[in-house]
Amino acid sequence: MAVSVFSLNPAGVPVVQTVLSILSIALVLSVFRALWAAVYNLVAHPLHTVPGPKLWAVSDLPYALCNCSGNSHRRILALHKKYGPVVRVGPNDVVLNHPDAWKELMGHRKSAQGEHAKEPYIMFEAQHSVIGANREDHARIRRAISHGFSAQAMLDQQPIIRKYVDLLIQRLRDHATRRSDEAVEMTTWFNWATFDIIGDLSFGEPFGCLEKTEWHPWVHIIFESFVNLVYLASLKRFPKLFAALMWAAGPTISDTRSKHRKFGHDRITERLALTTERHDFIESLVQRQGEKGLSREEIDETAATLVTAGGETTATALSGAIYYLTTHPEVMQKLDQELHANFESEDDMDLISVQKLTYMLAVLNETLRKFSPLGTGIGRQISEGGDVILGHFFPEKTVVTIHHWSMYHNDAYFADPYSFHPERWLDDARFASDVKEAFQPFSYGARNCIGRNLAYGEMRLILARIVWNFDLRLDAAHKNWVEDNKCYFLWQKGPLNVYLTPKRTKTGSDRSDGGKASPADDCKTAARYRDDVEEAVLLRPNGSPPTPQQQQQQHQQQQQQPADRHGRAPKQPFKTAAQLAEAEKRRQDLKRRVLDGMQGFSMERYRKSDAELRAVRDGRVRAFYEAQNARLDDWLEVDGLVYALADDVIDSLNPDADRDGVAERAGPLQNARGAVLDFLPEAARERRATAARRARWAIKVNVVANVVMLAGKLVSLRFSPSLSLVASTVDSGLDLFCTLIIYGTNRLVDWRLQSLRAKYPVGRRRLEPLGILVFSVIMIVSFLQILLESAQKLLPGGGREVADLPAVAIGAMAANAVVKGLIGLACLPVRTTQVQALVQDCKTDVYFNTASLLFPLIGVAADVWWLDPLGASLLALYVMYDWAETCVLHVSRLTGMSGDEELQQKLMYLAYRFSPVVDGYKRLTAYHAGDGVWVELDVLLDEKTSLVQAHDIVETLQYCYEGMDEVDRAFVTADYSSLAPLGHVQESW
Repeated sequence: MAVSVFSLNPAGVPVVQTVLSILSIALVLSVFRALWAAVYNLVAHPLHTVPGPKLWAVSDLPYALCNCSGNSHRRILALHKKYGPVVRVGPNDVVLNHPDAWKELMGHRKSAQGEHAKEPYIMFEAQHSVIGANREDHARIRRAISHGFSAQAMLDQQPIIRKYVDLLIQRLRDHATRRSDEAVEMTTWFNWATFDIIGDLSFGEPFGCLEKTEWHPWVHIIFESFVNLVYLASLKRFPKLFAALMWAAGPTISDTRSKHRKFGHDRITERLALTTERHDFIESLVQRQGEKGLSREEIDETAATLVTAGGETTATALSGAIYYLTTHPEVMQKLDQELHANFESEDDMDLISVQKLTYMLAVLNETLRKFSPLGTGIGRQISEGGDVILGHFFPEKTVVTIHHWSMYHNDAYFADPYSFHPERWLDDARFASDVKEAFQPFSYGARNCIGRNLAYGEMRLILARIVWNFDLRLDAAHKNWVEDNKCYFLWQKGPLNVYLTPKRTKTGSDRSDGGKASPADDCKTAARYRDDVEEAVLLRPNGSPPTPQQQQQQHQQQQQQPADRHGRAPKQPFKTAAQLAEAEKRRQDLKRRVLDGMQGFSMERYRKSDAELRAVRDGRVRAFYEAQNARLDDWLEVDGLVYALADDVIDSLNPDADRDGVAERAGPLQNARGAVLDFLPEAARERRATAARRARWAIKVNVVANVVMLAGKLVSLRFSPSLSLVASTVDSGLDLFCTLIIYGTNRLVDWRLQSLRAKYPVGRRRLEPLGILVFSVIMIVSFLQILLESAQKLLPGGGREVADLPAVAIGAMAANAVVKGLIGLACLPVRTTQVQALVQDCKTDVYFNTASLLFPLIGVAADVWWLDPLGASLLALYVMYDWAETCVLHVSRLTGMSGDEELQQKLMYLAYRFSPVVDGYKRLTAYHAGDGVWVELDVLLDEKTSLVQAHDIVETLQYCYEGMDEVDRAFVTADYSSLAPLGHVQESW
């Protein structure tokens, strides 16, 4: 008899089945090993009592993925909001968010106490630099370079710095003069300037970026290394994967690293060969070279570190300052006034004189708070013996990190943290509750940034010179520049295009009267400045260039009215100017009444932290405080929404104040063409974008997982006729089909075509619950068939054989349960209806596959034939009941079910925010039209309220409602009598 080539022995056991069995056993063992590690990390690890997401405590993977996402700064803040100032984000990683953490983690430690060294993931190759050196070497290196950052050294270095600032202004002025209609990409120019400055101070020669107006190859390598550094640091948490990468890509990485080091070494060699005296950093280092001084390797690495740290971070802060100035014209105006009040000429500006600019310092500090160059943080590894920080004991080798961005955007420490307010640094009463100790942009302790004074001096001088020389206007395409940037340790900045218009200013050396400006010149300059500000603030408040329609209108007006002797269009008639002034006064009054006194962050004192909640023994009391925390979250969200959106809505109202048919101004909403999302609070906008992005990924991952699981079960059916396995396979097939339905509806909702806009004027969001409804019906009908088949087998004549599960089937179903469980946990935080339906499906699959394993296995062990069909029947009943509930829910929502009580309270609180401008409310109705709700609100106004005022109030309130994520449509009507009829002409009931 012929023997098959797929046999291992005379018994004819197939090779494929044997291999699959071995792989299944290996998979099961790996799963048990992972589960054992997860259980240990959750219940027995020394950090198991530290609050944080359980999934993150199990593995390093979530935190590593978070760091590689470019969005870690926002994710970490969200974790602190949920879990408190101390959060466990990995098996051995903790993040802190409390002002005292700076001192307790990075403050002075006695000589007998070990220093908390920099984390090994980032600093694994910086042992010889001032950043990564150990305690003793760091003190020695810092002493050596400290002389290069002293006050006297800054005075000596001033000519070097001034030379490149002059060149920067010259290059920008040349560009603005020759190509006035083109915007300037400011981040590149700032990087060129700061790298030229720090290159000259560190290596004795610049990189030539400003001179050649191009990137130097070495600087380009530095920028590429920032993102790669984060990826490598994340991968280093997994030693085997890191070793595999270094084996595969080691030569390429080593070659890049060698080029980087060789360039720095060659520059230092050339600098050391100079015989002339230079006031730079190398002079300070070389004087201390030798015994107990610095080695050549330490000089090379320290110089390279100074270039990297001193060039990129200063340029980032300057880019952020320009962005916030161009998006806040009132701040720009105050800064310009401060400059003209302190300087008669640009020549008077130097590193010393700009130190008296208090408002300038406030602008820079607020920029460093809002857009800190180091968005995340460099962790510290707890030294031998462990340490107690913020009341928690951390064992040795725990990596503890303080994230700058999340600290500075925590409303527990900074009032209104997402808004740009330089006044918070000038003792403004609105920000008296700010905890300034939380603000440490240059780090803290013995390892804080040694170049702090130089950085402040550079930023003040460059920013002062730019504001003095140019009128700045942001390209409208970059109005969300800060929010669009990704954070990989440092920021990966996108282009920042700004239109530069040279001001008609003179330096002291240009004037024939010895540098003194005449009173007449001052008056002309002031008048010209006032006209420019009026044009920027009134005509284009958002800093965007005029639209073609506006340009055409302005051209027609200029053609109709004769120009003055200077070639400028005459001023508007007095009547028009008065109407514009009255409209502006009305807008500002409405803003003041709606927005002033909105100190929602003060409600935080009523919040109970997680630790306080755990201390409450009475379950009912704890439930009350948890509900109170949820209401606080809702109300603070509403406050932020009103504060951000109402301001832009009011600015967009009444563009034609003189009613001549020509819009004298264009507000933010007109320029954005109704895209309200762009004007929501930064946190809300990011939350919605993140939720949409996660929803798309969750759906795609589910599609792939269902394909793989279905294939595995189809192979398993080849070896077993188990009804439970058949039911599980049918479930996987239906999962794939229904997930494709959800994927299709998700794509259809996002599909934007002009032809569909007219056909579906309010959008197609109801496709999402409709898709889930179809999903539910298919699941119910399909499992009804499984129920009938199982019941038929239980009846007499249905068969009495006991179904057996081979190892391959056990492996496939166990893998299905594990994979679906992990996917469900990963998707659980995504609170969209479609993804939650997938979470429900994953939960069903975990229960279903687990039971599909247990029933046949127990039936074989006990030799009970009816256990398998009984298990399939019970599973089918469970799935039908679970999806029937989902079906009923979405049918109710599609047919107009009322919004829940929590949503009603949130909607009423938003109406309450407008109580200073209305007399009362007659009725608030919220009902579902799918997942979102439609809102109807009747407001009471004084009968003497003008039509314009009534319109502005109602329109602003309606826009704010439609800015809420839960609301699809809002209808706000005004009435002057509380006794007038309610609702519509014909009520539904």
